[in-house]
Amino acid sequence: MTSETRYLIGEMELKMMKKTAYLINTSRGAVLDEDTLCRALREG
Repeated sequence: MTSETRYLIGEMELKMMKKTAYLINTSRGAVLDEDTLCRALREG
Protein backbone atom coordinates (compact mmCIF):
# COMPACT_ATOMS: atom_id res chain seq x y z
CA MET A 1 0.00 0.00 0.00
CA THR A 2 1.35 3.40 -0.99
CA SER A 3 -0.02 6.91 -0.66
CA GLU A 4 -0.91 6.74 -4.37
CA THR A 5 -3.03 3.60 -3.98
CA ARG A 6 -4.65 4.31 -0.60
CA TYR A 7 -8.31 5.20 -1.23
CA LEU A 8 -7.83 4.96 -4.98
CA ILE A 9 -11.59 4.33 -5.20
CA GLY A 10 -13.34 7.28 -3.59
CA GLU A 11 -16.41 9.44 -3.93
CA MET A 12 -15.77 10.57 -7.51
CA GLU A 13 -15.20 7.02 -8.78
CA LEU A 14 -18.28 5.71 -6.98
CA LYS A 15 -20.46 8.49 -8.42
CA MET A 16 -19.31 7.54 -11.93
CA MET A 17 -20.66 4.00 -11.51
CA LYS A 18 -24.10 3.03 -12.79
CA LYS A 19 -26.69 2.27 -10.10
CA THR A 20 -26.79 -1.34 -11.34
CA ALA A 21 -23.00 -1.84 -11.21
CA TYR A 22 -21.25 -4.31 -8.93
CA LEU A 23 -18.06 -3.39 -7.12
CA ILE A 24 -15.81 -6.35 -6.36
CA ASN A 25 -12.73 -5.38 -4.40
CA THR A 26 -10.07 -8.07 -4.83
CA SER A 27 -7.26 -5.84 -3.60
CA ARG A 28 -6.28 -4.67 -0.15
CA GLY A 29 -9.13 -3.07 1.72
CA ALA A 30 -7.57 0.38 1.97
CA VAL A 31 -7.71 0.84 -1.81
CA LEU A 32 -11.43 1.46 -1.33
CA ASP A 33 -12.60 4.20 1.01
CA GLU A 34 -15.17 2.16 2.95
CA ASP A 35 -16.77 5.16 4.69
CA THR A 36 -17.41 6.79 1.33
CA LEU A 37 -18.79 3.50 -0.03
CA CYS A 38 -21.23 3.22 2.88
CA ARG A 39 -22.37 6.80 2.39
CA ALA A 40 -22.86 6.24 -1.35
CA LEU A 41 -24.94 3.12 -0.69
CA ARG A 42 -27.15 4.95 1.82
CA GLU A 43 -27.66 7.98 -0.42
CA GLY A 44 -28.20 5.98 -3.60
